[in-house]
Amino acid sequence: MIETGLCYAQSLFLPPIFNKGDVILLTALPVLFSVVIVLFLGQLLSRTILKEATFWQGISKLSYWVLFPALLFKTISQSDFTGMEIEAIISTMLVGLFGVLIIFWLIGRRVKLSNADLSSVLQGAFRHNGFMALAIIAGLYGEAGVEIGTLCLAILVPPSNVMSVCVLIYLNKRDQKTNMAPFLAKEIVRNPLIIAIIAGLVAKYAPFDTPDFILETAELLGRGALPALLLAVGAGVQLTSRIKGSFVPLGLGILAKIIIFPALLVGTAIGFGIEGMSLSIIAIFGVMPTAVSAYALARELDGNADLMAEIISFQTFLSLPAMLIWLSVLS
Repeated sequence: MIETGLCYAQSLFLPPIFNKGDVILLTALPVLFSVVIVLFLGQLLSRTILKEATFWQGISKLSYWVLFPALLFKTISQSDFTGMEIEAIISTMLVGLFGVLIIFWLIGRRVKLSNADLSSVLQGAFRHNGFMALAIIAGLYGEAGVEIGTLCLAILVPPSNVMSVCVLIYLNKRDQKTNMAPFLAKEIVRNPLIIAIIAGLVAKYAPFDTPDFILETAELLGRGALPALLLAVGAGVQLTSRIKGSFVPLGLGILAKIIIFPALLVGTAIGFGIEGMSLSIIAIFGVMPTAVSAYALARELDGNADLMAEIISFQTFLSLPAMLIWLSVLS
């Protein structure tokens, strides 16, 4: 509807060189501005009336453990995946994940990054902030887009979480002969996003209907997920650099998310015949900044936590203009 109106406006007021890419940009700009405003509001609040770090840690935990899992459960359990190119989307996401891992592993070894630096660069390359992605997709494409975005998120979350643990243990704790199995088991069993995805799929395909009070509760909790998470992400962004020495690993972390990962996903998706809204949503997931939880995992498993915080911050602000460019190119 929005695009139709803009196209009509183009025919009346805009020059002939105004193309479909410009229409997409005009449609996306208000959504992106709203996301940026909420991110900056979180940063402003964290520096003024809500300076307590424990408050924002609590918001992050509440969102991660309760609000966003509720949103995932509700969306997956009631999504209609009929007509979606499910096999093609699954293949695209997995090719992108493993492809970017291999590329930046080889680059990191080539430029002789330390194991701690490399583990943080790799997390920055293949992990993703699905919360921001869904907030943007909801604004751009509505409920139909959110269903496709939720499918992408359900595909990405389990392997990317497992890959993160494997990479960090292999690079940073290999000499300590750390057993990977307990870390993996803990990550899978206690990961609320994985649990929500599984519960949503069970509810969707169960031979009986999910009670209405469960769906209403999930709906009520899920409404607060995206704004709360965006505020917390904004509050956690570091505006001043703490990195000493080489900026090579930071540059690699930015390059991975702004160009390489989305290029891998888009190229693979086109190869599988994906187009239109699904292709744009896949590109949005590719360019989104890495998950905020990557910082906690880097601290727990001896990665370079300061570098991880820098990668998250720079990716967060650069991903939004990069997303505009990708959407314009695809249109």
